[in-house]
Amino acid sequence: RAWNKLRTEMESEIPSLLTRLASALQIAPNVPGALEIVGDTLRRDGPLHDWAMNLAGKMHAEGHATMDEVRRDAATVSPSLSIVAELISRMWQTGGSGYHAAFAAASENLESVLDARVMARAKGGSAQKTANTLVVLIVVMIAFLTRGDAMAEVTQQPFVQMAYAVIVLVVVYGHSVISDIIDNAV
Repeated sequence: RAWNKLRTEMESEIPSLLTRLASALQIAPNVPGALEIVGDTLRRDGPLHDWAMNLAGKMHAEGHATMDEVRRDAATVSPSLSIVAELISRMWQTGGSGYHAAFAAASENLESVLDARVMARAKGGSAQKTANTLVVLIVVMIAFLTRGDAMAEVTQQPFVQMAYAVIVLVVVYGHSVISDIIDNAV
């Protein structure tokens, strides 16, 4: 979950990074310098700030050769960050007003994709709350059945107790599987 949080935090700032970078590149075509300026405008405690500042430093120090490693590292964090690294790399290598227009269009498209992911995460959170509610209801229902006078004698039988234990294990396992599916889907 910590990994998903890091990825989500980075992806939430990518549209701002791309929009600001597109604007900065219109003024000054120096990609590493523009990236450094834009990196300073991002949240200082955010992971994308650190990523942008480190990338700008590597670009200044190592030149174009650093971009292969940057793309590989970005791909391990997030597909969206990988696309950002590719866009920055191409802009840096190609440059020019024609590519600047393509960079701006790609930035807008990626922003739309990330907005859709935000919506998906909201729906995933809602689904998670529903799954949590169902687990609580099942446990409460089993507790109610085991405490009732009408079922007291039946619930004392080992077979019924084992059945309840199996039901609880299946519910816990199912909840875990559903949680993983929701986390991986968004």
